[in-house]
Amino acid sequence: MTNTDIKALMQDIGKQAKAAAQTLASADAESKNRALREAAASLRDRSAEILAANDKDMAAGEEKGLSGPLLDRLKLTEDRLAGVGKGLKRSPPWTIPWAR
Repeated sequence: MTNTDIKALMQDIGKQAKAAAQTLASADAESKNRALREAAASLRDRSAEILAANDKDMAAGEEKGLSGPLLDRLKLTEDRLAGVGKGLKRSPPWTIPWAR
C-alpha cells in the first residue's frame, strides 16, 4: 500500500467516523445501549479473526522495526480482547436525564 493509498484510506475512515458520530449523537438511549451490547458480542464472535489479523499486523510491525514497547501496546491477546468486551458490557447504560 502506498502513502497515497494510506492517506485516502484514512480520509475515508475519518469521514465514516464523523458520519457515525453524528448518528450516534442523535440516537436514543436504547439504541446506544444496543450498539454497546452488539459491539461486545461482535468482539467475542470474531475474536479468532481479530487475533489473526493482529498477528499479521505485529509481523509487519516487526519487519518495519517498530520498538518492543510499541509492539507490546499494539499486541492483542485473548485476555486483552476479552477486557475490551467486558469494558463495553460494563459501560454505564446511556440515559437521557430529562426523560426520567
